[in-house]
Amino acid sequence: MPYDYSLVEEMHPRLKAARKLVESGGVRREGEQAWVRGSQVEHRVRSGRCTCPWFAAHQGERGPCKHVLAVQLLEEGEDEPTGA
Repeated sequence: MPYDYSLVEEMHPRLKAARKLVESGGVRREGEQAWVRGSQVEHRVRSGRCTCPWFAAHQGERGPCKHVLAVQLLEEGEDEPTGA
């Protein structure tokens, strides 16, 4: 039975936000790290860790932040940035 992934995204707002970041070109790789556009600054993502306040507060205990998810999506080749 096929699974409707759009339902997963509706229940997972960080995944939805991560896809928007990738689609808008908000993620750029620099070797071992990535820079992801935040609300007011760029956040550094490296080794599954992020400099954003959400990650600092939860340390991955509530799952990855939208910035880490965006880097993972880009690495997996999903949602290549539009216009690239």
